[in-house]
Parts: sequence; structure tokens; C-alpha cells
Amino acid sequence: MNTQAYLQSIMPSRDIVDAFVNRPARSKDACYKPGLTFDPVLGWVLRNSVRQDGIDNSKTFYHYEYDGARSCIASSDQPCRIHTYGNSFTHCDQVSDGETWQEFLAAHLCEPIRNYGIGGYSVYQAYRRMQLVEAEHPADYLILNIYDDDHMRNLDAWREIRQKGRGTRTMPYLSVNVQAGTVTEHTNPFDCEKEVYRLCDDEFVYQHFKNDLMLYALTAKSTSPDDTLHLVSSIAERVGVKYKPNNNHPKLIHTIDSILLEAALFATCKVVEDAERFASDRGIKLMILLSFGRQRLKDDLMRRPRFDQVFLDWMRTRNALTVIDLRNAFSNEFKQVNSEIDEFVDRFYVGHHNPAGNFFTARAIKDAICHWLEPRPGPYQ
Repeated sequence: MNTQAYLQSIMPSRDIVDAFVNRPARSKDACYKPGLTFDPVLGWVLRNSVRQDGIDNSKTFYHYEYDGARSCIASSDQPCRIHTYGNSFTHCDQVSDGETWQEFLAAHLCEPIRNYGIGGYSVYQAYRRMQLVEAEHPADYLILNIYDDDHMRNLDAWREIRQKGRGTRTMPYLSVNVQAGTVTEHTNPFDCEKEVYRLCDDEFVYQHFKNDLMLYALTAKSTSPDDTLHLVSSIAERVGVKYKPNNNHPKLIHTIDSILLEAALFATCKVVEDAERFASDRGIKLMILLSFGRQRLKDDLMRRPRFDQVFLDWMRTRNALTVIDLRNAFSNEFKQVNSEIDEFVDRFYVGHHNPAGNFFTARAIKDAICHWLEPRPGPYQ
């Protein structure tokens, strides 16, 4: 793969950057992910938007509070004890404001739950947002929601490299060495709106991203077997992961994914450690909620090995940490119904969770939340 040509293929147009930094696009044809806007620390945050991505091809409506949280509806006049952080499964993409799992749960508990999730975020980005928000608007209980691809996103410097599309989502990220047990934090490369336009500069993009880990991985997967073997060795050394050399090209491709997954799960462990320390230093409680896309849930219902088993085993060593794995709740529900797997999963997903999926999530975590809170919510006192 020609890395320079590949980078050129994912560079945004100036119109896309205009839309991203909230400037009127010069072309009416310019269309970028609705609601995304530049943030110098986190890479991007969200603004009010309407999208055509809901159930039955309906429009979905997204609005945000003064502090960036998604619109708070249920019991919004009451004090808030719980803040939630994470990805699109936290933000609840593809449903309107009142159909999030936070709002279903808040309506039942008669107290608000603030939603600081943002689609596309890594575990590290979500934690960085937690640090920023809690410094200004602290809560007593924090939920860090982790989706299955969030682990890998920890290692992304520019989301479009791995997603293979034109866009502007650069981000703070981590580089790791698993054997050495080290993590290095990297800031978002742009500290002002003007800088984002450098993504339209061929030379800047090539010089800045030519050694990107995910770009290396893509190159290794699309080159000759001999070159792949060399690149796999380089990737493994770079992230400090041991592997067994193999000259079989398909197996080498699988090896690349295994190496990156081990590094990504290690990065998440380090972020969760930091989040635990962050909560402990403030005398507040932290919960980890694990969410999964349609395919990962189907894999689990078919009793395939869990891709994140190393992470699950590690979390069992964190005695003070409350962890909810939604695969367990969905699996228990599946046992109670007479349904094919696809039919069962379709009840809860429209890409992301549909309103029924968010209601199920709220119901699945309700008991743990009630036991977690002191005092208990009003309906359970």
C-alpha cells in the first residue's frame, strides 16, 4: 500500500473542515457528520443537530445543556448525583433526547442522570472528558461506559485512518509498551480551529501521520508476505507484545489484529486504573458499564470466546470496582425467549441501540444503581 496515497484519500476538503469548525460551508454539497464540532483538547464535541438515522428511517433530535451534556429531561429540576461518560452507546446515537437509557432510568428513579457521552470516543477520550467536566461540575457517582471498539480507539491518532473515510477526527491518544508496562499520553495535534485546516495539506498530513501505528497495520495487511512479516515484527516491538512468527500470510493478518487488541486492552486497563484513582482521590464512586455492538452480542449468544477476556479477568482483580457487562443481561434475556439470534438482536438494535435497547439497558442496570447510591433513590427508600 502506498501510504502517502492512502493518506491523501482520507484527507478532508476545506468545505468539510468549514463544517467541522462551525463555519458556513462554501459548497452546499459539503456534508459532514451532523453535530460534530472541533474541540482543542478532546478532538471533537457535539452541538445541536437533527439526523436521519432513527427507527423506521425517522429523524432523531439531539440537544445539549450549557455544560455539553445531552439534554436533561426527567427530573431536571432535581440535584444530580450521577454523571455518565463514554461513546455513542453512552450518548445514545440514533434515538432522540428522551429515548436514552439515562432518561429512562432517570424517570424511574426520579432523579436526573447527566449524559456526557460522545460518539466515536475512545476510553481515553471519555476519561479526559470526565476530568474536564468533573473539575467544573463534580458529581458523587461516575459511570464510564466502554463499547467494544473503544479499546482500539485508544490507539487511534486520527479516526479516519482506521475507518477509511474523509474526515477531521484527530484525537488525544495513547501509545503503549505492554512488556514494559508503560503508557504515553499524546495530545490532540490541533489547539485551535485554524490548525485543523492543516489536514488539507498533503505534506503536513504525510509527515505527521506516516509513522502512525494504525497506518502501519493497514500497510502490513495489504503488502507482500515478506514485507508483512517485517512489518508485523515492527508493530509487535513498537507496542511491546510477544508473538509467534509465521510465514503464512492469512495467519499474519490475524496476528496483527491480535497484537493490536492486546495493546488496546492494556491501554484500557491503564485508563480504568487512572479513572479509579481519579474517583478515589475525590471520595466518589466509579462504575464500569460494558456495551457491545450487534455482532459482538451475537458472538456471545453463539457462545464464542469473548474477545476481551483478558480485560474481564483483569477487572475481577479490582475488588472495589463495580462492573456491569451487558452481554450477561442480554444472554439471560435470550434464554427466556423462543427466538432466533438475529430476530432477538433486531429487537434492540438499529445500528446502535434503538429505544427498546436503551430501555433494556436501563432495566438491566437499575438494581445495581439502586444498591450503589446512598441514600437510595426516592422510589426505593
